[in-house]
Amino acid sequence: MVATLRDEVVERSLAFAWEQWAQLGVSGHRPASPERRVADPEALLLFTLELAREDPRLFDEALDWLALNERLVSAQRLANLCSDETDRRLAGAALDWALAQGGRARRPGRSHATAQPEPLFPALPPVGAGQCDEVFARHGLIRLPTTRSGKSLEPALLEPIAFALRMRVLCGIGARAEVLRALLTIRAHRLSVSMVSDAAGFSERNVREALGQLHNAGVVQLVEMPNGRHYTIDHSAWAQALGLGSAPMFPFYHDWAATLRALTHVIRFLRKPGLQELSPYLRASQARTLVDSLQAEIAKARVPLVLYRRSGADYWDDFTNIALLIVKDVEPPK
Repeated sequence: MVATLRDEVVERSLAFAWEQWAQLGVSGHRPASPERRVADPEALLLFTLELAREDPRLFDEALDWLALNERLVSAQRLANLCSDETDRRLAGAALDWALAQGGRARRPGRSHATAQPEPLFPALPPVGAGQCDEVFARHGLIRLPTTRSGKSLEPALLEPIAFALRMRVLCGIGARAEVLRALLTIRAHRLSVSMVSDAAGFSERNVREALGQLHNAGVVQLVEMPNGRHYTIDHSAWAQALGLGSAPMFPFYHDWAATLRALTHVIRFLRKPGLQELSPYLRASQARTLVDSLQAEIAKARVPLVLYRRSGADYWDDFTNIALLIVKDVEPPK
């Protein structure tokens, strides 16, 4: 029961992650139909670092891409998207490793090592003392040393999936690039500060400052509404400037940060040791607690939680449907 659901969720998630990364420059099979949704580099990286603990090749190819393209990744935004200590350990280790490949010093700040380090890849044979990678060990993660595969390429910035990275090349790494990405790709006439902040992955203070700067520069327009300030942008002018032909040619926004966070926690839950051995009632109860804690994220994955209200052990069937619907939301539309 647990193993069957876990295997399907992980298998489909890995297929999604490989397709996303292959379109961003990782060595892998590119899908026949290009992705029309804008990738979220930090959300995808954070998700992959957890998911690929079951696929070391994907983990190391993502590291290879990060080492090559670290200048396009926002360390601050990656930290903002971390939801717990496990996220921070994985993100910190990956960034420090990528910097080390270029001979750069590791980032300032504390490490995330613990009194009881854990294996990065639990399914692989244990790593002997003195054989572990020093960078990952500083973050409490045990793995054999690895070197870059050297197979990754720089992303093709004109591809729809790489639009966020294109904005960063144009505007620099920071809130302004993410604000523009949100305004240009979310299909709405105008956006509130909170909506832009949620999509940008930065605090409302940083987003307000970025919006103010862009407004002062004449790039975005301010619309005063009874419920607060909203902002809009001239999509046609930007489409022409970016060589897209027309405004409808902009790629589509998808709330990757929320959906992938929900999927990450579902996968961690399904990996829990002893989950299968719990009584059906206790297993379903723990699943309900997880779903309750992720309601906001699951809603953004367009899962109608109101439909899933079974009681007792029967809730496991509801949880199975919820988990598979979250996976479906990240997969390319068919």
